Amino acid sequence: MESELVLHNGGCHCKKVRWKLLGDSDQFITTYIFGTHTAKHTFCKFYGITSFYTPRLNPDGIAVTLACLDPGMLSHVEI
Repeated sequence: MESELVLHNGGCHCKKVRWKLLGDSDQFITTYIFGTHTAKHTFCKFYGITSFYTPRLNPDGIAVTLACLDPGMLSHVEI
């Protein structure tokens, strides 16, 4: 089965941090690393919002805060 690539857009509510899983917002992002140095917690420098981060248990992946996706990006979310 082939999976279709879907591009998701989102960012901080101030719109200074934008990503297309990930985008080019490096000048507005700061990263906090602690403990095992595996997780990379990224924050908007202006508002402190974590719209995405690299999780400790899946360091090759990216975790996205659903509330930071642009409206209309998802039609359904099941938790």
